[in-house]
Amino acid sequence: MKQVPLLFVAHNHQPVGNFDWVIEECYEQAYRPFIEVLARHPKVRVGLHYTGPVLEWIDVHRPEFFALVRRLVARGQVEILGGGYYEPILPVIPERDRLGQLELMQREVQDRFGAQPIGGWLAERVWEPTLPPVLRQAGLHYVLIDDEAFHRLGYSEIGTCASFMTEDQGEAVCLLPINRRLRYTIPGQPANVVADVLREMIADGAQTLIYADDGERFGAWPGTYDYMYGDEAYLDTLFTALEALDDVRSVLPGEYLKQYAPSGLVYLPPTSYAEMLEWSDGFWRHFLTRFRESNQMHKKVLQVSAWVAEAEAAGCAVEGAKRDLYAAQCNCSYWYGVFGGLYLPHLRRAIYQHALRAERAIAARLPRELRGSCDVVDANYDGHHEVLLRDGELTVGITPAHGGAVYTLEHLGLTHNFLDTLARYPLRQAAEIPTPVDWHPRYACLDHILDAATTIDDVADGCYRDLGDFVLEPFSFQQSDDGDITLVRHGHFWEDQAFVPLTVAKRYNLHHGLLQVQYTLTNPADTARTFRFAVEVNGSLTAGHAPDRTLRVRTPDGDETLPLDARRSLPVASAAVFRDDWLEGSLAVAWTQPTSLWVFPIATPLRTLEGLEWVYQSTVVLPIWDVALEAGASWSVSLTLRAHALAEAGVTA
Repeated sequence: MKQVPLLFVAHNHQPVGNFDWVIEECYEQAYRPFIEVLARHPKVRVGLHYTGPVLEWIDVHRPEFFALVRRLVARGQVEILGGGYYEPILPVIPERDRLGQLELMQREVQDRFGAQPIGGWLAERVWEPTLPPVLRQAGLHYVLIDDEAFHRLGYSEIGTCASFMTEDQGEAVCLLPINRRLRYTIPGQPANVVADVLREMIADGAQTLIYADDGERFGAWPGTYDYMYGDEAYLDTLFTALEALDDVRSVLPGEYLKQYAPSGLVYLPPTSYAEMLEWSDGFWRHFLTRFRESNQMHKKVLQVSAWVAEAEAAGCAVEGAKRDLYAAQCNCSYWYGVFGGLYLPHLRRAIYQHALRAERAIAARLPRELRGSCDVVDANYDGHHEVLLRDGELTVGITPAHGGAVYTLEHLGLTHNFLDTLARYPLRQAAEIPTPVDWHPRYACLDHILDAATTIDDVADGCYRDLGDFVLEPFSFQQSDDGDITLVRHGHFWEDQAFVPLTVAKRYNLHHGLLQVQYTLTNPADTARTFRFAVEVNGSLTAGHAPDRTLRVRTPDGDETLPLDARRSLPVASAAVFRDDWLEGSLAVAWTQPTSLWVFPIATPLRTLEGLEWVYQSTVVLPIWDVALEAGASWSVSLTLRAHALAEAGVTA
């Protein structure tokens, strides 16, 4: 009887920055028991892919696991796949980093498992047609790819049950299409149903059966552990059923390539699995345009990559910086589908932590023209210039085109971006209850003109009208000889039914790690004006409600300490200090004219497998002044922002 080859691949991954207890649960509920069951079924042969964060956690916490897998590799039952070590989306990182990530995985797999990968796993199965040359350069001859792209080219399901060749610039790789029906059958359906589906596909003419999906599905997903390894023993039953099939032969992917000829040549457009294409509106890179915070992280890491490459070209030792750079390219924090991803602050923090650690390692070795004290560049690749001020450990990014606001506030020593927050975006599917949506990013030095009737609840819930045109609109800017940056907008605000003129100027100075912002508001009209002027400052720390993470507000009656997720209106205040003992750092914000202060948290709604959750992102400090300006008159106030380590002297506002 003719036997059809069955390729079975499990992909095991954890995001950079994930909590140890989460990885431990996945190990105990999926990674370890999967291998223990597999060892009892020698006829079942499996391709396994472990990403760098998983390997590093196992190395520290469960090193004996490597010996278990290595024995299965030695007896020819398991093939270890390669790929980008820290699971980057390969097409969106520089060519040098693509190769570096792939080669790092090749070395690590060889060291741990005694075998060199010949095939690779693509992070989130994101394919772009320029990948073959770098894959081949790294020693990879095949990758798994979802059948979705084939279907969009007109291939039937059975038509994709084979292997295909593709090439770019004369460098060819084999594509193994993952069957969607099998992905939805295993492990969701009983073993006898899986066997029936395989037989049906063979009867329809399938030449090859390819299943590949996340290893966490085998015990780590909610409610699956008992089903997999308890009384029902699903995985054991499944493997027993596969061994009993006369017309199916379990084959390792690398062996398959040697034994079976490809179906032919194909050229595929950029693609991924069907769900990812839905979440990304058809193209993974759309996440970078949909979420400004994702794009900002991505472009920050691109810049750090360029700096690391410059330092290496200059002969500097950069291995540690490279490792941090690669960790900062882990894909999970750059997008959002069903799982938290971009919405999870601890994952974004890990990206900045590694990127800033890499930057700190090579900053002193870079020429001043590459990383100066004041750089005017299109840092976000949006067609507008940003201004980057640097002094000591601090980097301040200003976006003149978008409200003249501060969009990044990075401290190298703390490896933390105090403006690593996330605005409240519309949910892709309507929630059971209305959720707030932000019309502007959550930056610092955002300038609002508020109606007299507007309340803290209105602003906190995003249900208010901003009377001015200063938050999103462009400011002109110029640099003085002493390095100060002055931004000016000749804007307007609504006064009754009239849109009246108002000029807002702000002068930024970064010196000795202290950012000073001098505001000057001028009434150019020949009529007196009165209005409420508010400056928004977001602060992002590592948790919204914890005893060692607080906001201390300076009032005339003394300091008042609040949790970061508090919503409070204070009649008079002159400063606020974000303090994070876990981070061992603080962000102090002060203003020269004491005034009323609103404090409130920003929490984003997040859909998960278990329902809607609210995730703390930042705390807003909003001082509000009642300003009265005669015709032609001006009014001024100064703000200061200082981010520093708690170990430094003078941790006060």
